[in-house]
Amino acid sequence: MAFDPVEAAAFGDFINQVYKMYNNGIGGLTPPQCGMPGYTVHSYVIMNDFLPWKSMNEFYGVIATKNGGADSVVVIRGTIGVTEWFDNIHPGMVPFPHGNGDVEDGFNKVYSSIQIVQPGWDPHAPAVHATPGTTMADKVAAAIASHTGSTVADVAANHSVTIAAHSLGSALATLYVMDNAKKGTLKTPLVYTFASPRVGDATFVASYNALPSVTTWRIVNKNDLVPTLPATEWGFRDVDMYVPVDDTNKVQDNIACHHSMLTYMFLLDPALWKPTGCELASVAQA
Repeated sequence: MAFDPVEAAAFGDFINQVYKMYNNGIGGLTPPQCGMPGYTVHSYVIMNDFLPWKSMNEFYGVIATKNGGADSVVVIRGTIGVTEWFDNIHPGMVPFPHGNGDVEDGFNKVYSSIQIVQPGWDPHAPAVHATPGTTMADKVAAAIASHTGSTVADVAANHSVTIAAHSLGSALATLYVMDNAKKGTLKTPLVYTFASPRVGDATFVASYNALPSVTTWRIVNKNDLVPTLPATEWGFRDVDMYVPVDDTNKVQDNIACHHSMLTYMFLLDPALWKPTGCELASVAQA
């Protein structure tokens, strides 16, 4: 399968919409959906952020199913705020319980807290699809089956899921793809990660890269700091397939602009997207 930058940017816009949903804050953990033409958002991805003295529920993303189709998309946003950066920078690794090898401790902890909920969910009530012992792979399949009126077995046989994620969300998406593939829960033929940090050790990476029938495009801006973390000196490695982009002399030279989802979309499809807020002065004044 050849990499399609225009398609990648379009899925990047789904991530951008999830950021808008989070930033609008109107609906708390289940905010009103933004524009995802042709799809119905029916479930929300809720996880915990962790600090040493507390943890808290946060809205991380959505599950949307194509109208009239047998395809869904799982969209997970990236890092927002100090707490999530704390989750991002742990140097320690732990065994990943749903695959092979070791993964970053903070990513594993956030991933293990996954809940899938529906619009209007009361955070004081039990989450939907929260059967003890289940993982994100089980819960995503159950949510899609519920939305489509199918059984989990039917969804596993006839439904596929595309993954689109940015930054911290890319790390969580990578764990989901491994978990889902090991269980054979859903077909995940296509994965787009933007600005992904390194997730696990060489054993985890080798196992991930060997997953059958999964194409991962790991899109990395040359000037973005996040994909260089955690350091290889700590034993972390990158998964395939590397897609380099370069914003040198195209956006403002600062950490936020190099990491911005809009910058990535602009680099992939400049005819359609602009790096809003990060334009060079000469471009902005033109």
